[in-house]
Amino acid sequence: MKTNKQLPISFLIGLMVLYSFLAPAQELYFSTLSMRDGLPTNIMAGVTQDQYDFIWVSTGSGLARYDGNKFTLFKKGEADNTLPSNELTSVVSIGDYIWVGSWDGLCKVNVKTFEITRIDLQGANTIRTLHVGQQDVLWIGTAKGLIRYDLTTDNFERLNNEQHSLSHNMVRSIYEDQNGTVWVGTYDGLNLLKKGRRQFEQVTLTNPPATNQNHLVLDIKPSINHDPNIWIGTELGLYRINTNTLESYSFTAYNPSFSNPVIKWIYPDTEGKLWLGTDFGLNIFDPITKTNSTHFHNPQLPYSIANNVVIQIFEDKSGVIWFVTSNGLSRINKYGNFYTFHDITYEAGGRAIGNQIKSFLISRTGDYWLATQHGVIQLDPHTGKKKIFNTASSADQRLLLDNVSTLEEDQFGQIWIGTASGINIWDEQSQSMTAIKAAPSNGLQSNYIGNFTQQDDGTLWVSAWQGGLYKIEGDLKAHSDLRFKEVSSLASGSEKHIYGAGYIWTIEYDQLYRVHTESLESTPVIAFNKLAANRMIYTLYCSDSGEIWAGTLNGLIQYDPSSHQVTWHPFLTDNDEIVTSIIEDDAGNIWSVTNSSLQKLSATTKHFEIFPLDHNLPIKSFYFGCVVKNKNGQILFGGDNGFISFVPNQATPNAYIPSVYVTDLDINNRHISIGEELDGRTLLTQDISFVEHLELDYDERSFALQFSSLDFWQPNKNLYTYRLEGFEDNWHQVSGANNLAIYSNVKAGDYTFVVRAINYYGLETEAVTRLQMTINPPLFLNGYFITLYIVMLLVFIYYALKTYSTRVHLKNQLQITRLEVKHAEEIERTKEVFFTNISHELRTPISLILPPIHQVQHTGTLDTESKTLIALAEKNAERLLRLVNQILDFNKMENDTLQLKVRLVALVAYCEEVFSMFSDKAQRGHIHFLFEKNIPEQEVWIDAEKVETVLFNLLSNAFKFTSREGFIKMTVSIDTQYPAYKEGAFKIEVSDSGVGISEEDQGRIFERFYQAQDGKRKESGSGIGLTLAAEYVALHHGNISVKSSPGMGTSFTVHLPLGKTHLPVDTLAADAQVEIRATPSVHGRQNGSKFYQLDLASDKPLVLIIEDNNDMVDFIRTSLNHKYNFVAAENGQEGLLKANNFLPQVIISDIMMPIMDGLTLCKEIKNNPKTSHVSVILLTAKALLSHRIEGIKTGADAYITKPFEIELLEAHIDQLIQRKKELTEFFRNDLIPLPSESQAANNEDNIFVKRVMDIIEANIANSELTVDMISSEMAMSSTHLYRKLKANTDHSAKEIIQKYRLKKASLLLQNKEGNITEIMYQVGFSSLSYFSKCFKSEFGLSPKKYQERFETEKKKVQ
Repeated sequence: MKTNKQLPISFLIGLMVLYSFLAPAQELYFSTLSMRDGLPTNIMAGVTQDQYDFIWVSTGSGLARYDGNKFTLFKKGEADNTLPSNELTSVVSIGDYIWVGSWDGLCKVNVKTFEITRIDLQGANTIRTLHVGQQDVLWIGTAKGLIRYDLTTDNFERLNNEQHSLSHNMVRSIYEDQNGTVWVGTYDGLNLLKKGRRQFEQVTLTNPPATNQNHLVLDIKPSINHDPNIWIGTELGLYRINTNTLESYSFTAYNPSFSNPVIKWIYPDTEGKLWLGTDFGLNIFDPITKTNSTHFHNPQLPYSIANNVVIQIFEDKSGVIWFVTSNGLSRINKYGNFYTFHDITYEAGGRAIGNQIKSFLISRTGDYWLATQHGVIQLDPHTGKKKIFNTASSADQRLLLDNVSTLEEDQFGQIWIGTASGINIWDEQSQSMTAIKAAPSNGLQSNYIGNFTQQDDGTLWVSAWQGGLYKIEGDLKAHSDLRFKEVSSLASGSEKHIYGAGYIWTIEYDQLYRVHTESLESTPVIAFNKLAANRMIYTLYCSDSGEIWAGTLNGLIQYDPSSHQVTWHPFLTDNDEIVTSIIEDDAGNIWSVTNSSLQKLSATTKHFEIFPLDHNLPIKSFYFGCVVKNKNGQILFGGDNGFISFVPNQATPNAYIPSVYVTDLDINNRHISIGEELDGRTLLTQDISFVEHLELDYDERSFALQFSSLDFWQPNKNLYTYRLEGFEDNWHQVSGANNLAIYSNVKAGDYTFVVRAINYYGLETEAVTRLQMTINPPLFLNGYFITLYIVMLLVFIYYALKTYSTRVHLKNQLQITRLEVKHAEEIERTKEVFFTNISHELRTPISLILPPIHQVQHTGTLDTESKTLIALAEKNAERLLRLVNQILDFNKMENDTLQLKVRLVALVAYCEEVFSMFSDKAQRGHIHFLFEKNIPEQEVWIDAEKVETVLFNLLSNAFKFTSREGFIKMTVSIDTQYPAYKEGAFKIEVSDSGVGISEEDQGRIFERFYQAQDGKRKESGSGIGLTLAAEYVALHHGNISVKSSPGMGTSFTVHLPLGKTHLPVDTLAADAQVEIRATPSVHGRQNGSKFYQLDLASDKPLVLIIEDNNDMVDFIRTSLNHKYNFVAAENGQEGLLKANNFLPQVIISDIMMPIMDGLTLCKEIKNNPKTSHVSVILLTAKALLSHRIEGIKTGADAYITKPFEIELLEAHIDQLIQRKKELTEFFRNDLIPLPSESQAANNEDNIFVKRVMDIIEANIANSELTVDMISSEMAMSSTHLYRKLKANTDHSAKEIIQKYRLKKASLLLQNKEGNITEIMYQVGFSSLSYFSKCFKSEFGLSPKKYQERFETEKKKVQ
């Protein structure tokens, strides 16, 4: 009873399958465009295609242009250059214009510029239809008759009922045949207007039986069979008119299969069929067989036509047929449906639900076997006979489970059925079903059967998911004896296995293995797996040639077992496509399927052809490996809800080559429209599609270009390659769903944007578009500025070359000057050496001349004349000795420290004595010789010998340049007004009436070896007398000056300071003689002459005591005079002066003093580069901590409160002197290796180097310290200084300066005596980056790292 209840269900399923397979009426798969896609409304009026292939759609709410991706809309506006109405009725394309008819007028739209021009038809505003006639004529059907519009002259003529016998003024359809006859359909019939006639003729249409209605003629179309017939669509049906006899035939009257009698549109196709748009459905009518098929809108089917009211049918150039309906714009591909879909659905509870075909088998008898989720279907394709096998079938036909995954026919005709619960075997002869389940006895370990494979000898293999791959052994007829022998090395039980080339081939975890059919040993296929690495394998297939094909993502892998050659075959796609099934057709081509397309790999070219499946095809996915080929070569792919079948040789790509255009331009994310202004200029005067050259400003260099191939069937599947030539070399590939090229920050220049189309068949077409682009440079890089830059560059090059030439010239001149200076220095040095050597040689004979003369004078008896002669000889010998000593002193002055033997001299008498030595010469020369004194006597601390030399040279010069009867006068006096000396000065003035000295010569007469021109013409001299006089005066801290005018005589004035404040002594006995060292100061000149630093000729350090309490001064001096030489000052101002004069090593100063206190003094000492290195000890009775802090902040090195122990003061002095000595020696010895003490005791070179180092130390903080400054201080040329330093230290002066600075900086950094910037300034650098660079070059570390390193080392020691 249970079986009887189930039979009707199986019967119903069988009927359904039978109908689906035997009567698969050629289904049309429409795709529809609506408001969701950008249309202004779903109410359509008409469609056309312009000569550039764009689609134009007239609607009930404006006009739209379609480029395959978007709609561009045109609406009525207030301006005249807009549509006359949004309610449009018709649209046609003529040349560069789209003519648009509306309920309120006619207009034309320029397809390039989008300019709209309204056409004034003088009241005939209701446009019902448009037709393009012959000889540049546009026929316009209006509510007031027919209008013939001349397109060349824009003139028109109106034809109507009243004047031209038109049956009715409401014109609905027009057609002009090849003979020039115009057929016009009106509200009540058909009219014809023969060529050259002015009156219409009416054509009678046979009314259908029992009707007596007006014939509203809606469409007129010619026959395509080259016969004299035309087709007429009316409200009462379809008619055929013989144009010769005007006989009519009504098809509707004799064919009731039309879905509706109102024929709105007639579209004759190339096969002679008529596509009829009606008020209710689409009809496809065959006039020969008089058969008709209908297609209606089905809300349940997304691929049905948009609406049942079909207003117009239009075929574009690519073969896409457009259907204008009352609810959108539908389209189909005339060349696309080469395949047939077979619906396999399953009904449950009276409802159709989904199904899935998992395996397809064609048996030896030709029956189709389909494995589905709901059992197995056996179908005879010829008779439609079917049988259903499932769990509801009778016991002898019952399956273990309805979910069937695989089918296979063995050599005995038995059908092996793999389910998720085991194996069923159907024996067609015995009509019996056998079940096999996994059991230890048979070796099968899983009931979840994956796939069957059969060898050529009939041996079967089976895989079970997570159960393994098995070879079935035993008698296939005796099912109980079957044994399943497992391939032990493979465990996954993958359903992807095939037989070919004598082996079983299987996929295990996306790697291919070859299994030996006898030994069951598996071997990985290395070559295949290497190429397939990181790819998932979805299906396997073995071709007739024994090659293994694998389906993967976006392509196929081909493996030749004989040669082990592996080839990758990718197909063009912009989306990921998974290959689910592969098969070979009779021509050897390899076919594969993905969820969206079929792919054909040509056996000859090895190139793919892609055949997209309809987007609305009910099969959304195809099952893996579900494919067969019948004996007729037809291929069937199975999947969800059914399968498709096709004959391979009927699948041919469309040869149409679509146009490709740039369709949109965005600049800086702003859409640019025609006529839109951007920064005051109009970029586009016509649509971007027709722009050949685009010029952009520099700030518009970020842009996006959208492009489209005007192939309107599935445009999102079109592929494109593009690049911007001149900007990039590589091509970019995108799909129609992402047809946008975006560029940003493109450099100024000329470029070409190139885009190529690849249609949805995967074929690269000849459609290429190019857009020339120019991106202007920024304002300052445009042509005018570039010209200016070139001119400026040329000017710069000119002046650079000129400057370079000048520099080369100056460099050469400098080189010549240096050579000259070097030569002059060599000559001068030779002269000095010569003078020195001659002087030494002359001293010996002079020493032998004077003693005998003296002896003769004292012991000999001479007459008066002889005494005179002897006295003359003595006088000149002594003069000669003085000259020799002067020369030696001059040389010593240049290269050594001079000695002063200072004593208290009655200088008035001494000057008069020297004056008297020239009395004889004055008498002989008849010169008035006068000595004048304004004071009786004055004692002055001087070196008498050197002052004598000064006076002697001044008087000698006066006699040399004074003529007979002239005068020479020496005047001595006291000058108390001389500001440079506190106690006044002793003034000596030697004046004469000689030739005088020019102003130019006055500035140079104290230079070495310099002689004025007048002097050269008088007596010859050495040129060192005045130089030596000036130096000797400077030794006494005095001053010498000259006043003279040519021809008016000359006056030399010498000022010698009174007192002993300029001497480094405080107390001297009246008869004492003190030896003083005079060293050229490292701090420049005073009053135009060299300033000498005076020190006692003693090794004891000099200490300056500044104290207004004489007892305190005496106490310190008395206690410590055994170790130090002392100089005292009574107040800060005097102390500051003596500190600058004597540069003591230590200053001891009281704080509370008159005129200048000790703190102010300390600040002055430390702020003066000359004295900043001098240590200062402050003595005070102020014992508060704040007072001590204040003293230390002013720069004091020590702070001692009164009363104090003399030992404490002595210790401080010793420590400060020792620290300075160690620091100086550290820098000197570390910087420049000097001789040992024993070698250097009296070494002149060591003294020279010491002087240089003193100059550097004194000016260490001066960033402007240069070699020239040092050479000036050393009173020698830069070249001489360089040569001498190089010889003694192997370093130049510049190197010594830098090394000394860096060494001191390193010490300061080690002791953290300030931050890096402060230390940089302390050692004379002005740039932190340059200081860091030099420091790192010297020490290998940056200043910061250097300081951190010593800090770390210090912590480790601690």
